[in-house]
Amino acid sequence: MIASISGKINKLNGNILIVEAGGIGYRVFVPVNYADNLKLGEIIKLHTHQHIREDILDLFGFLTEAELTFFEKLISVSSVGPKSALAVMSIAQVADLEKAILQEDLDFLTSISGVGKKTAQRIVLELKGKIVDQGDSSLSSGDKEVMEGLVNLGYTVKEVKEVINKIPKDTKGTAERIKTALKIIGSK
Repeated sequence: MIASISGKINKLNGNILIVEAGGIGYRVFVPVNYADNLKLGEIIKLHTHQHIREDILDLFGFLTEAELTFFEKLISVSSVGPKSALAVMSIAQVADLEKAILQEDLDFLTSISGVGKKTAQRIVLELKGKIVDQGDSSLSSGDKEVMEGLVNLGYTVKEVKEVINKIPKDTKGTAERIKTALKIIGSK
């Protein structure tokens, strides 16, 4: 599995880059909105998702881990493939997309080429519980980190909020708080 790639951009064609790393040119699909900021010959590091099917082996690249994580959440939605997810991520920043999902803004989501009403509803339904609201003032910044970690492990935001309230206040550090939260979840 290719988790990241660093190298020189040898070719740039819309949302497809050829990144040379170790003498090999890798074709990487990136969001269209990257094209304005990338230049031939530039050294780039991308966090990648390797998509494998019986007749396909594609790499999808992102500048940040947050973008990669959101992409992987999108492709976990039934009927959303990697190219559709890339189209979604090409029109807005991750924070804006997460906000649209949390607010169930179907108009925003259906404005994306290739996303119809049913797909937009499915995205909202399947991802709303997997997205941490960064504007939630009921959580401290440390609690938000714990929540993100547990949500990335597959727990819903609702489950995690209940558990966070049960973590003893004297438990310090994100890793220790996550361990304690997992123990609480395991004892249920």
